[in-house]
Amino acid sequence: MNLEKIEKIIKKISPEAKGKVDIDGRFWVKIPVDKIRDLLRELKNNGYHHISTISAIDLLEKFELIYHLLPDNREDPYLNIRTEISRENPHITSITDIYPAANIYEREVFDLFGIIFNGHPNLKRLLLPEDVPEGFYPLRKDFKIENFKKKEVKK
Repeated sequence: MNLEKIEKIIKKISPEAKGKVDIDGRFWVKIPVDKIRDLLRELKNNGYHHISTISAIDLLEKFELIYHLLPDNREDPYLNIRTEISRENPHITSITDIYPAANIYEREVFDLFGIIFNGHPNLKRLLLPEDVPEGFYPLRKDFKIENFKKKEVKK
């Protein structure tokens, strides 16, 4: 699938979206959160069957999620689909029904950023122990380990 066809698919789902190709030939596009599932489903139906990871970025006032897709055809570009979600209510619908491999990536993002993937089949800690305190999300920019250190009890 060529770049023109990719842009056509994106415009069909999100007419206001604008993409660009970076110096390494990767295609980047930012779309509204309510369009992410439709776009990912359409891209999967058009030769992007592999999700390599999901990245999260803490922008302080919001979170950005980036879905990294690899094409079946090595001639097609690597896609980076960006979207933003609220920091106050960090929820987004899971894509595990579209890309089953997203299961582990969503768990990782949940574990380290506290982003909730609604509809995920098994959303629980992946890297950190299950018994870490509520709100312990070490990749958030406002994370302070001091807030979670055990206080010594004087006898």
